[in-house]
Amino acid sequence: MDVGFVGGKVAFSANEHSSGCLNYLEVKSEAGELMWRFEGPLQLSDCRSDFPLIYGATPRSATASIPAKKLLPNIRYYIAASDGDSYYGSFRVRRVLSIDSDPKKGRDGPYFNGALNGLDGMTEPAGNGS
Repeated sequence: MDVGFVGGKVAFSANEHSSGCLNYLEVKSEAGELMWRFEGPLQLSDCRSDFPLIYGATPRSATASIPAKKLLPNIRYYIAASDGDSYYGSFRVRRVLSIDSDPKKGRDGPYFNGALNGLDGMTEPAGNGS
């Protein structure tokens, strides 16, 4: 998952995103603080119009379980999302002028290889509120 600015706001995109709707997305700080999370039903309808996804703007088919908190500069944030397939990434906001996005570094974060919340790359994290 890649991150950038759209209209001056942090936005997520998934270049390899399939046509399914995201059934969850969460952003955590490098210290482990949950910054934003939403969940929704697994839908196979076409939701490509949800992208780019603006930070804090919950998609129409989902509900925010953790409202978006303010992102601070120079902190690495990790992303995990799923639409049946798993997406990972990380980013760091620098002076609110640019974002240093490194999707590959997401593999070093707490989500890759099931290191956090029972995520195994095929299922949602435990405690998803369903």
